[in-house]
Amino acid sequence: MDSMINVRNMIRFLGITIALMLITLGIWTGGYQDILNKATHICLECIGIG
Repeated sequence: MDSMINVRNMIRFLGITIALMLITLGIWTGGYQDILNKATHICLECIGIG
């Protein structure tokens, strides 16, 4: 039973670590600017300004 909990904790830890690495990579390469621009355009179109 304890080994199953350890495996689950390790999988969670690896998932969070990989997610944080990918987020950091996206910020470092400037990907957030593209997403922010797209989100802004979509929101402006939804309310009828853009």
